[in-house]
Amino acid sequence: MEHTPSKVTQSSPLLERSASADEHVEHCPPRLMAVGMVIIVVVALGFGLSMPSDLKGSGSETVRYLSSTIGWTYFGAWSVSFYPQLYLNWSRKSVVGLSLDFELYNLVGFGCYSIFNCAFAYDPGVQKAYRDANDGKDNLVQANDVFFALHAFVITALTVVQCAIYDRGGQVLSRLAKISMAGVIVLSAVYFFVVRGVDDGSGVWSTLTWLYWLSYVKLMISVVKYMPQVAMNYRRKSTSGWNIYNVLLDFTGGSLSIAQLVLDASVEDDWSGVSGDPVKLGLGFASMFFDIIFMVQHYGLYNPKRRQGAAAAAGGGGAPRADSASLGLDIAADTPQARRFNPISISSVSDVIAVKEQQAEAGVATAQEEGDRGEAMPRLSSSVE
Repeated sequence: MEHTPSKVTQSSPLLERSASADEHVEHCPPRLMAVGMVIIVVVALGFGLSMPSDLKGSGSETVRYLSSTIGWTYFGAWSVSFYPQLYLNWSRKSVVGLSLDFELYNLVGFGCYSIFNCAFAYDPGVQKAYRDANDGKDNLVQANDVFFALHAFVITALTVVQCAIYDRGGQVLSRLAKISMAGVIVLSAVYFFVVRGVDDGSGVWSTLTWLYWLSYVKLMISVVKYMPQVAMNYRRKSTSGWNIYNVLLDFTGGSLSIAQLVLDASVEDDWSGVSGDPVKLGLGFASMFFDIIFMVQHYGLYNPKRRQGAAAAAGGGGAPRADSASLGLDIAADTPQARRFNPISISSVSDVIAVKEQQAEAGVATAQEEGDRGEAMPRLSSSVE
């Protein structure tokens, strides 16, 4: 009996629904993105006009309102930048394509940043120690800095939960990430308890210095945390699973964060405020640098439309064949997930096509083996006789 492999056509309702869902998840409509940006600006204006920055320099009221508006706008852009990835993971019920190392670094980093900002903004002892160390000048941490850090920590924690419960495609945390972050947490805890016992005001064993230690940890993490995601995109030759809108919003937030810091320092005539908040300055530059790399990867090197067009041209038109990149598999790793498709984690039209093709090929191979065994039986019987 001849086995005929089943074919999947583009008119299949299953494929149409899957393609529609995949397009909705991966490519948020530009109109929705524009509406989101308008909402961010409107909300930022409301907060900025109602809560002007507490600048004590020679700046006018207009500058104070401007600083506050810029601050709340960067807070909005940076805060909203976490949601596209959160939504993408939820829609796909998968975190394939998202680096687990990146999320662990983010969680620890924003934990440190939250402690730093809360202490600088609301702890009278820390504020006094800062003034004593900086010729009586106040630190430049604003309320929006505190809200952003706390909000980022909570949303990152939710994303980490998603990484724990959704399909990871066989990905695990690297040993480097686990050891380095465990070391940071232990060292920070030991440092804290030593400072609690021998706080010397402004020296090495002071609360202020411990907070600066946390800020440097955050800055270090901000420099290295994007590297695993950049490397993953490079290995897979795809940005599938990594939402580009969080990159665009992150770039906007980074540039506005630096703008507010420079504006406040110029108004206060105190550029030590920039050096006194190195994490904010470094965070802005680091995020912008890697955001540019992600944009080049998504819109240039691994542009999905360009890849589909090239595949269609090479195949003489028609729908491009599914490949491991479109499925979110790490083609550089020799893992079961990279060698075969997993029908349980179907999340796109490419997955459906690939699974159907795999089943068809398996059926053909089985039929071929049965045919070979059928031909061998008469020969065996003849030799026995």
